[in-house]
Amino acid sequence: GLYLPAEIPLLPEALFRNMYEMSLKDISYVVLSAFVGEELSSEKLKEAISSIVTFPIPVIPLKGGRIFAAELYHGPSGSYRDLSVRFMAYFFELFFDCPNNEKIKLVASVSSDYAIAVSDAFSFSDKFRIYIVYPKGKLSQEAQKKISKSGNNITAVEVRGSESECLAVTQASLTDKSLRDKVVLTSANSINISSVLSLVIQYFHICGRMMEQGADAGKIVFAVSGGNLADAAPLLIAAEMGLPIKRIIATYFEKEYQNPINKPRVDYLSKLSKIPVSTVLIKEDEMKLSSEVLFNHYNYAADNSSCLNAYALLKNIKDDEYGVFLSTSVPKKNPEEFGNMIQHTSISPTYNALKRIILTEK
Repeated sequence: GLYLPAEIPLLPEALFRNMYEMSLKDISYVVLSAFVGEELSSEKLKEAISSIVTFPIPVIPLKGGRIFAAELYHGPSGSYRDLSVRFMAYFFELFFDCPNNEKIKLVASVSSDYAIAVSDAFSFSDKFRIYIVYPKGKLSQEAQKKISKSGNNITAVEVRGSESECLAVTQASLTDKSLRDKVVLTSANSINISSVLSLVIQYFHICGRMMEQGADAGKIVFAVSGGNLADAAPLLIAAEMGLPIKRIIATYFEKEYQNPINKPRVDYLSKLSKIPVSTVLIKEDEMKLSSEVLFNHYNYAADNSSCLNAYALLKNIKDDEYGVFLSTSVPKKNPEEFGNMIQHTSISPTYNALKRIILTEK
């Protein structure tokens, strides 16, 4: 399911000349038109953008003016995935049809932030049944509260295993032909191509805001979360479309370092765009240091993931470069609380357990 466009369009020069003064909605229209212009009328696309892009993505210059924080958490659910998931939900609603009025099954292996974004975007839809698959004890109470207030089309599935095991069982469901013969099934994860293409928008916007504030095109370095490389893949697509960036830093925390699911995409796109992608592994004893460096030197408070992105950027930025890191969550004053407080189904970390739930529910 690691789809890519057969051809990646090069955007017109006029965009890059005017990007620094274009709004997020204007940029969304130009970028998405290049991909869906033949399937969606101009009026319909503008209508979609108007209803989805209702929040800002501030790009904050820090002390010295060469380092920027791109704040992605100002959307309706407070998740850094709001932009991509809301576009995904819109396109799914528009293009998916299911025979006999049966529910379309959406499977998503989630973190707390992603669970909030998915439940917010797809709640109350009559067309979908969403399966939020998460590891035992890893869904925050905040996420559970928001899911419980969503529509009755969401099924919470707790896997008695790790995040990688959750991803494995959801991936197995998507590659099971016998299951797909019985139900209409797709993924609401960040690997979905509609999510990837929607994320391309934010990178054009971020570069435009940096250029507006004095950054030189062609000297911009992005620091993004490594994870499954879901942020690096759309950034490379943006570069292939003409976005003038210099290089990408993908940040990994020591405990989560693994073989990312989007690596084949990133490897392929790296060869196309020639934009170097380097990985920076942050050790556990650097976690606290990353937060202190960002706050003490730049007076900017951020969540742990954002601090790691900033720390990797500050360690690797060169004197003639402009750097931006993705700030992915509202800085939390109190630690997150976990524990089960929503109705859920608990399963072993095996695909057949998830398959039975998908086949049973209508």
